[in-house]
Amino acid sequence: MHAVMNTTEVKSVQLLIDLNSTFAIIGCLASILAVVLILITKAYRQYVYRLQLYLAIVCLLFAASLGFETLPVTVENSTVTVREGWDDVCVAIGYVTQHFGFSKTLCIVWICVYVFMVAIFQKQLHQLRHEVIGLIVMVGLPALIAWMPLVHGSYGLDGIWCWIKGASDGVNSSFKFATEIFAFLLHGASIVLVFAAVLKFCSKCAITSPYRAALKEVLPLTIYPSIYSIATLTSAIVGILDVAKQSDSAVDEMVVVGFIQTFVLVLPLSFFLHQRMRHELLHLIKKTLGKSDTPSTWVSASEPSVSYAETSRPPIEPANEREHLVNSRSTGYVSISA
Repeated sequence: MHAVMNTTEVKSVQLLIDLNSTFAIIGCLASILAVVLILITKAYRQYVYRLQLYLAIVCLLFAASLGFETLPVTVENSTVTVREGWDDVCVAIGYVTQHFGFSKTLCIVWICVYVFMVAIFQKQLHQLRHEVIGLIVMVGLPALIAWMPLVHGSYGLDGIWCWIKGASDGVNSSFKFATEIFAFLLHGASIVLVFAAVLKFCSKCAITSPYRAALKEVLPLTIYPSIYSIATLTSAIVGILDVAKQSDSAVDEMVVVGFIQTFVLVLPLSFFLHQRMRHELLHLIKKTLGKSDTPSTWVSASEPSVSYAETSRPPIEPANEREHLVNSRSTGYVSISA
């Protein structure tokens, strides 16, 4: 299993491998930072931050898999080959990369659909069943899709990284084309969903005050998914054109995909646009310094968690509380989940 490269490519191949490793490390560190921020502030008790936690974890796994993409590769003279005995490792890395790439895409779509539902239909899909279904789809569907090229023996050396092999083979070309189309459609849909939500929020269209408050809370958390979707959409268009022309630009594509993963730096930074997260981080710092003994602002895991929409509603008189809950469940403006 090998790929012959011209003199210019051979001279720059080590630089490209180093760049890919650097991009992967940056992506991993940024993802770990996002996970740590969510865990230490206990923000995972809120549904929208659990979505961010899932996204950060899959970003970490995808960036790590990209970092291992060139591990089985060696350069000898003018030939890029897989190290002796590493062919199966290269295939496994190709499968894992494909799996986590799809998982990341589906997680981004999940977040964008949630924001869209809040903005357009004024519904918050934050019940346990929605979360379980989302996790099953995010993990199970990519495993099935990534399994198909594995059965056909399509994973292997592609340029200087382990993925679906060169587009010269008809079956491999079909898998590559399907991957790029899949990314194009889903990331394109994500951009449209977020754009529609932002337009609805900024327009004079009627959004009841609880849902406007909920939308204001979650919109900053769509910054990274939006940026990543735009970048990946552009990369997918280029990939579709390359496959259609049967051109082999795997080396350039590897660097572009790796560079896009550094955008995950935006993910932890976007948390600071969320007022409650800033307050909780400040509270944590003060508590560490012994200057605060107030409890966390996040809802306790042992208590019923209320949606963001509830926080903006006026206080309820005790005498009318039961009637209010019955009416709210029937109208859908306020939801209470265990």
